[in-house]
Amino acid sequence: MSLVIALLFTANALFAASPADFRKWIDSPEAYYATAEERTDWQKVATKEQADEFIAEYWSKRGPAFRKEVMTRIEFADAQFALGGTPGSRTVRGRIWLLLGSPSETKALRQQGGPSSSGVDDRQVSAPGGIGGLSRNNIERAALMTTVWLYRSDRLPKELGLSELTINIQSNVARGQETVENPGIVEPYLRRVAEYHSNRGTLAVTARVPGNAAAPAQQGGIVDAPDSPLGPSSDPLWMIDSSPNNTILNGDAYIGPNEQPFYAVNLFIPKNAATLQPWKSVLFVGMIRDAEGRTLINDRAQVDLQESASGARYLDRSFPLAPGRYEAQIVLFSPEGTTILANHRAELNVPPVTEPRLSRLLMTDRATVLENQGATDPFVFLATKYDVRGDRKFRATDRIGYVTVLANPNASPEPALTQRMVFTRDGQPFARTPLEPVPLVRTGPKTWLIGNQFDPETFKPGHYALELQVRDTISGKLYVEKTEFDVMP
Repeated sequence: MSLVIALLFTANALFAASPADFRKWIDSPEAYYATAEERTDWQKVATKEQADEFIAEYWSKRGPAFRKEVMTRIEFADAQFALGGTPGSRTVRGRIWLLLGSPSETKALRQQGGPSSSGVDDRQVSAPGGIGGLSRNNIERAALMTTVWLYRSDRLPKELGLSELTINIQSNVARGQETVENPGIVEPYLRRVAEYHSNRGTLAVTARVPGNAAAPAQQGGIVDAPDSPLGPSSDPLWMIDSSPNNTILNGDAYIGPNEQPFYAVNLFIPKNAATLQPWKSVLFVGMIRDAEGRTLINDRAQVDLQESASGARYLDRSFPLAPGRYEAQIVLFSPEGTTILANHRAELNVPPVTEPRLSRLLMTDRATVLENQGATDPFVFLATKYDVRGDRKFRATDRIGYVTVLANPNASPEPALTQRMVFTRDGQPFARTPLEPVPLVRTGPKTWLIGNQFDPETFKPGHYALELQVRDTISGKLYVEKTEFDVMP
């Protein structure tokens, strides 16, 4: 059985509740899971005292874990699906997400013209003798978006007998409205879902807090759980879509001094990442699964956010991984694990240790010498820790620099390297260094560190692009890596 649903009711009409009017609680996001019987009983509520008793019984039936997760989801939806002045949990998308969880697939389409919900064909705007003033103009059409949410059977309660559900959500950004078509089909199904989860005391598989997650926790370790009773990658956190909240994820694969491959990630938190501003420490969750969907790493730890030279903050983690391709879910929670602050979905590639390669250029403005170095310490080379400037934004007074690592397994006994740097500023040639030898700084049996740091005021304000060309004159192989950065006034 399959349904295709396009949206036609407005979020404002559905959720016009005033927080000061206790009678409107039944229209709030907290009450999305109310059963038909409970909605009938609510009609008998006449006083605030009766309302308080009803609400207390509502939560008591479902249990504290259910309530905690509902409140977490509401906060998450408010951050994700806000439209105009309407909180995200009170929009059409927010309500559907709270009840059904994240879709299997999502696609956004901007309105291109055609019949509107009022029956007017947008294409007649430019047609001779067209309706003109009755049709939406170009500015208004640009504000219309249709979001397609596809739910496959694995995201829908099998007990409700629906194999697939496609929902087309039309958002009018200019007017702060969302609409849904055929509410006679949509509403009964959403009510059935609400009753189903209320009766079971559980929610759709998405956005569950770490304490309720199914996958075993082992900080920094390997968890191979193909025989998990819930199946591969069953942790509900895999259902969450990316929501960076202004944070920036950087990373690359490296080979440690002991020739162990690992992947290092840097989560950079600019000053404008308001969601994380109140927190000095967070609950970090890093999950990695392989091409077969098996969760290999489940890293969960309370970590302190580090401060960069610019006053922004960051955290670094590393994961020992064999060569191959992986998918990662990086999530930051509030320290108690109830609120998602930021999360990234990313694909990771760990090349074979036999593959010659130059790692990505990491922009930095601070290096700190350490007393010792672990085998997989992130962004630590020769016991020196390099701060990764994830936003690549600097001041002219900063000592701007970059580092990269050359893996050259075929070097015998070692490579003979030359390099050239080519800079542009605001799209125009800025500087080009002559071809010159590269000092060999060994970080492992077959890996070498390459980097440069420039004096303050070397770069005036502007947008820069850097191309680094490194050649091994013995093998003749040329390595090229590029990056961009900004110098602020």
